[in-house]
Amino acid sequence: MNMRKFIAGSALLAFAAAVVPAPPPTYERDVPDALAKDAKVSEEAACKAALVRIGGGEVVSLELEREHGTLIYSIDIKTADKPGVDEVEVNAIDGSVIGVEHESGGDEK
Repeated sequence: MNMRKFIAGSALLAFAAAVVPAPPPTYERDVPDALAKDAKVSEEAACKAALVRIGGGEVVSLELEREHGTLIYSIDIKTADKPGVDEVEVNAIDGSVIGVEHESGGDEK
């Protein structure tokens, strides 16, 4: 009987996790619908890839854009150990990190 309750409870939790929408992002975002339909990598996956590349921090802005013919997420990440932000470009088709640039406080957009 206890095993049945455990299985039923586990199934209910899995279902709830699947249907409860994620909270809206807390960062500034610019994701045009016309470009979003072409992206194969989710915004969440792009943020994770960028954060792994930088070694952690807080996403402060995200923009989906086409740059030199390539669809990219441009993600600004603030880290506690330095001023400014690190801009990480993630390919929106395959999820690869294609560029990292530090922007000091005066360089930020």
